[in-house]
Amino acid sequence: MTILIDAAENCICSDVTYPIRLTEIYHTDKTICSGQKISLGVNEMVGTDYQWNEAIGLSCTQCPKPEFLYVNEENIPKIFEKILTTSNARCQSNHHYRITVNPNPEVLTQSLQICEGDTVKAISTPAFEYLWFGDNIIQNFQQELVANPSKSTTYFVTIRDAVGCTNNDSLRVEVNQKPTYIIQNDAVMCSDTSANISLNITDTQQFVWTSGGDRLSNTTILNPNIIVFEDFIFTLELINGLCKTQVSIPVTFYKKSETTIQAEICKGESYVFDNQELTSPGKYCNISKNQFGCDSSFCLQLSIRDLPVLSTLPTQLIKEKDKDLIISGPTGYDSYQWSPPIYLSCTDCPSPTTSTNDTITYMLEVEDELGCKNRTKIKILIDDFCSYEDVYIPNAFSPNDDGTNDFYSLSGTEFCRMDFKVFNRWGNIVYEAINWNNRWNGRSGNDGILPQGTYFIQITFDNGIVKTGMLDLRKK
Repeated sequence: MTILIDAAENCICSDVTYPIRLTEIYHTDKTICSGQKISLGVNEMVGTDYQWNEAIGLSCTQCPKPEFLYVNEENIPKIFEKILTTSNARCQSNHHYRITVNPNPEVLTQSLQICEGDTVKAISTPAFEYLWFGDNIIQNFQQELVANPSKSTTYFVTIRDAVGCTNNDSLRVEVNQKPTYIIQNDAVMCSDTSANISLNITDTQQFVWTSGGDRLSNTTILNPNIIVFEDFIFTLELINGLCKTQVSIPVTFYKKSETTIQAEICKGESYVFDNQELTSPGKYCNISKNQFGCDSSFCLQLSIRDLPVLSTLPTQLIKEKDKDLIISGPTGYDSYQWSPPIYLSCTDCPSPTTSTNDTITYMLEVEDELGCKNRTKIKILIDDFCSYEDVYIPNAFSPNDDGTNDFYSLSGTEFCRMDFKVFNRWGNIVYEAINWNNRWNGRSGNDGILPQGTYFIQITFDNGIVKTGMLDLRKK
């Protein structure tokens, strides 16, 4: 395998071919348990690309040393063949890894219902070691758990099989007792859909709303919303086997109030509201209680303003030596600041004139009426000579605002002054720029959207040299 660098892309001025060596490296096989994390790969080297053959179980597929973790839910070992390909300018290697992921031992669990004072017996799958945790265990360290819980509880077990894989599981045991409850909602509520009944119950298997069910959003849940906003006494029956408890819940209603303020910030800034630092637009509310215990909302409607637009400005300009150059900046903003403040006709205007005879980079900071600021840099190059023979004319770009290849520009034009024309397939000029700044957004001369297709371009240099080419304007 070789790589070819043609004469136009190197300093030797002739084609150069370099061999690329391919090496196969096999690493020691690894055996792990389900859910166990290990590290695979090699140490990172500068100038080397990394690619794994598949993503399953890996924390990343283009890094040299990812973590591998896989949960094997089958009852047989799972085998993975992972290959890491490393490549640089001189060689390419394939690193082979074989990983066997053993399943964790199964644990036999089952929820149980018992009465207070009964003995619990639970069986796990056969294994090598057992360790049970929980209330009042009588028999431990064996496949069978024997316990006498005094209340509803959860027992936990850690089990290890003969190959060293471990697993944890739990067993819920309900000890039936008489239901108990705590009413958590306030007796006074607001007259809206946020009003709901809230209960904290224990030792309850079932419940039945015995009065007021037609005033509730759902009688199959314990904490329903109230849909009829009138004073009422709701009753509920809690059931635990043969044990029952009657609950009486009186409620009274008052109206809810809301106040909203408006605020606007610049993109990238934050706004502190209710001890929160907000960076996204939307409505944010702080809900507090009034003297009756009802919700009172104080809300913020936050909007985000975009920063001043500077993306249309050129990143560099060519200036003739001993001739002034006007730097055309954006208009319509409250303030402008150019720096450094040397060789400029003004530092607080949109479009200053520079008299520099040395290459220099100016920083422009603009601010709108809200105080939103944005910055950009413009490099001023002194026109020494234009090597139009080295100018490269691309044949395609995609001005679809996806952030990639949205502008058409030439390479090798650092000291060139040129005119730029774009013709459609019928020979009509759709875009023209005199003393072009080497940046076209794919729109027509009147800023209209041009359709996808093939266009003819013409570049005329100040020495009369003309270069042409075909250009594919793509939208996707």
